[in-house]
Amino acid sequence: MLTIDQFDINSFTLSDPDTDSDIYPHNIVSVLSYFNKGPNCELILRIPEIKMTQNYYEPISKYSFRFNEEFFLRFPFDSKQQNCNKIKTVFSDIDKLMKKNNKHLFGKFAKYNFEYKPIIQNYDDHIDHDGETGFDFWKAKLDIDKDKGVIKTQIYVDGLPIEKENMINYGVIIGYKPYRYVPISSINDLNKYLTKDSIVSCDIKGMMFANKLGKEKEYKIRFKIVKMYISNITNERFDATFYNEHNIEDENIDIEIEI
Repeated sequence: MLTIDQFDINSFTLSDPDTDSDIYPHNIVSVLSYFNKGPNCELILRIPEIKMTQNYYEPISKYSFRFNEEFFLRFPFDSKQQNCNKIKTVFSDIDKLMKKNNKHLFGKFAKYNFEYKPIIQNYDDHIDHDGETGFDFWKAKLDIDKDKGVIKTQIYVDGLPIEKENMINYGVIIGYKPYRYVPISSINDLNKYLTKDSIVSCDIKGMMFANKLGKEKEYKIRFKIVKMYISNITNERFDATFYNEHNIEDENIDIEIEI
C-alpha cells in the first residue's frame, strides 16, 4: 500500500491487457500496478484525509440493469484543501501518461481509435448539478457483492466507542484517531456515517477498462474503494434516495452497456 506522498509516476504501470476476459467480455481490462525494486504488484493507494464539501453520491438511473454493482462516490478537488491538491497532482500525472502511452493497451484492438476518459472530471460537464457551481472531482466505486447486491467495502468510523477486547479484530489506528469497524450493507447504512463535511480517507485499487464493442471506443480507469475511514460525522446529509429507485418499470427501455 502506497500513500499519495510515496507515489512516483515513473513506477506506475499496468498489467498485460486481457482482451478476452470471461468476467468482462465487453472490455479490454488491465490492473493498475506499481514497480518498486521488485516485481510489479497491484497498486493499493491510500488517499489522505479530505473533507467532503459537496455532494458525494453519483446519480444512478432507476432503469440501470447494473444497479446491484454500480455504486460510485465522488470526491471533490477542493482547492482550499492541501490533500485535494496532492491527489489532483497524482491523478493528473496518471491521466497524462494514460493518454500518451495507449497503443500497447489494446492488443489486437489497437487499430481502433480509443479515446481516453480522464480520472479528473469537470463539474460543469455533468448535467446532474442543477446549475450549481462546484469543484471538479474524481470518483470511485464501492465494492459490491454482485449476487447479493450488498456493500463489501470495509467502513471504519472515528468517534465511536471501541471496546479494548475488540481492538485487534475490529479497530484500526491511523494517526491519532481510533477507528472502529462498522459493518454495513447498503447506501442507507453508509449514509448514517458519511455526511456533509465528513473527513474521509480511503484505500483504493483500480483497473483500466476499454470498451471494445460499443460505438464509442473509450478507455478509462475505474477505482474501487477497499476500505474507507470516516470522521467528523455531522447532522447534514446529502440525498441518497435515487439509490433506492431500482425497480425497472419498462422492459422495452434501451439499455447501453457502460464500462
